[in-house]
Amino acid sequence: MTKDEVIAGALFDFMGWLTSRKERIVLSSADEASPAVDAIKDFAKMRGLSLDNAQVQTWQEALAQPELNAAELEKIMLEVWQPVQLKREQP
Repeated sequence: MTKDEVIAGALFDFMGWLTSRKERIVLSSADEASPAVDAIKDFAKMRGLSLDNAQVQTWQEALAQPELNAAELEKIMLEVWQPVQLKREQP
């Protein structure tokens, strides 16, 4: 199993979970990011993932590394979601 396959699986897992919920959220540059952040938090809690110290800017660089252990892979996955959280924190 490659790193790309694991990350792709996590993305599909998140979207599958997101589209199976009764609650509806709209995602665009014109909409609030907080519902998306809340969904990420709910998904992470359900899967037992920590969202602490997400490194959004370096996940692609980390993928270029030869091997990752489970903790490093989790860190990479969390980096994907930090921009949404940052948008939420902006005034």
